[in-house]
Amino acid sequence: MLTGVFIFSFVNILDKLLLEKYLKNYTLVLFKSIIWLVILCLIPFINFTIPTLNQLILIFAASFFGLIAFVPYTKAFEIEEASRLIPLLPLQSLFVLLLSAILINERLTLIQYTAFVLMLFGGVLLSIKKTKHVLKLSNGFWLMITAVFFWGLNLVIMKHIYNVAHYWSSFIIGVFISSVIGILFLLKKPIRKDFRKVLKTTSKQAKIMIISNGLLHIIALTFTMYALKQGIASLVSVLSSFQGLFVFILAIILSKFFPKVLKEDISKQVVLNKILAIILLLIGVYMLNMR
Repeated sequence: MLTGVFIFSFVNILDKLLLEKYLKNYTLVLFKSIIWLVILCLIPFINFTIPTLNQLILIFAASFFGLIAFVPYTKAFEIEEASRLIPLLPLQSLFVLLLSAILINERLTLIQYTAFVLMLFGGVLLSIKKTKHVLKLSNGFWLMITAVFFWGLNLVIMKHIYNVAHYWSSFIIGVFISSVIGILFLLKKPIRKDFRKVLKTTSKQAKIMIISNGLLHIIALTFTMYALKQGIASLVSVLSSFQGLFVFILAIILSKFFPKVLKEDISKQVVLNKILAIILLLIGVYMLNMR
């Protein structure tokens, strides 16, 4: 599982590099969607079964939310540092908890309420910026929160599906549906035009990065799903929260030693704020998973 989290961290950095240098947000989602079709290669190696109609409807809904989340996610990456955005991913656990409380009347404990406050404060601290002597939340924060909310919906629905249907069949179908939805972006003329432009004019190095990005993403997702298959959902949730920490470390290393590749603000005050925010988010995730 930790391998999947670490790979996801590299994917996040690649997302940022591709959006800064080569692709627009919708085009990145389109390329990911096409490459994700490689998941179909797993079908011969599993006991593939077709879920019921009701289950397929839920898988479609979850896949739609999971794919659409990439639109605000990639838009946020166009305007904000990766190390300010990815540490917000633990808020997904918070949304899952709140959705469970609303949809199935699950009662929250005092510890969970405390975790809610810590994680909210950590998220705000991570995203707050000083502009003309005024502190305000960055636009990237709201875009990322929107993405995290959609991913939370995806997780709530798929957790139910995995309890009642064949796990790997549901996973493959879900990824396939997400891919098809993403490929439908080609119906928009500006995206289709940009897609053709990338294929014709982008360097071989950039194309290798794009393909690697999509393949690494699906590999990381498969590692995560395999961990969930083993019935260690709480461990997956906790370890996934370290993705933001890994991205933060990678961003500092690249900004300090390879600024032409990735350049983020690594001034002392900014780095200390990010460290404190990440610690609060990690503590919050741990508290959410206490029994």
